[in-house]
Amino acid sequence: MLIFLLKWTGMIEFFFAILLATQFIPEFGWRRGLWYSIFHSVSAFCNAGFDLMGIKSPYSSLTDYAENPIVNLSIMALILLGGLGFMTWQDIAKKIKGTFIAIACKVKSYFLLQSFLSFSLHCSTSLSNSGRCPWKVEFSPLSLLP
Repeated sequence: MLIFLLKWTGMIEFFFAILLATQFIPEFGWRRGLWYSIFHSVSAFCNAGFDLMGIKSPYSSLTDYAENPIVNLSIMALILLGGLGFMTWQDIAKKIKGTFIAIACKVKSYFLLQSFLSFSLHCSTSLSNSGRCPWKVEFSPLSLLP
């Protein structure tokens, strides 16, 4: 479990650090941009809420990147992936690996999810979708009509 945890955590944080580096290096230079991308990748994955963007203006956080889809989607994906938990990742990996083995052996296999995996994915999906509801109501052109 520890090897699985370290391997996947490192790969996910590294991948998203590279994506963030494409946005931070042109703005801050190689050294600082690379450090900011690694720091924000680890911070978002751990859902720590830390950021280093206060150097631009006090308490600015990532507001300067509100229109930047690469930064926003990277941070959101890291929070979601880190919040799922390692047990969920391991269960998904086992199910996918088992499905591929069953396909290779030409044996019927049903993609049955364990209760913890099912619960965590349903909760994550529900929470993610519930954040869209107020936005849809607020910005719908018909929402304010009598």
